[in-house]
Amino acid sequence: MTLNLTQQQAEALFEVFQNFILPAKPVRAKDKLIIMMLLKVFRKLRAKLEARLPRGYSITLAPEEAMAYFAYFDGYTFPPTMIYEKNFISAQINEINRQLF
Repeated sequence: MTLNLTQQQAEALFEVFQNFILPAKPVRAKDKLIIMMLLKVFRKLRAKLEARLPRGYSITLAPEEAMAYFAYFDGYTFPPTMIYEKNFISAQINEINRQLF
């Protein structure tokens, strides 16, 4: 599964990770597992952003990473100021749902 990202989307997703996912302190085992898988996604995203490659910012997710991404963001309530992030992440989880389930 590939998350096709523009530079703007990659930077916005990076901020979502920094502001909401990385500081999370899950207490349930399944939530910890989801966060652990999302940390793998974060590392891939960070590497793409640091490389600043001209060919794009898309990242390939293993099936378990895609499922964790879906599980975390499916039904996630974004703050009202994050319409851009909500729209592109919603499109991504719809695509993950279509491809994996």
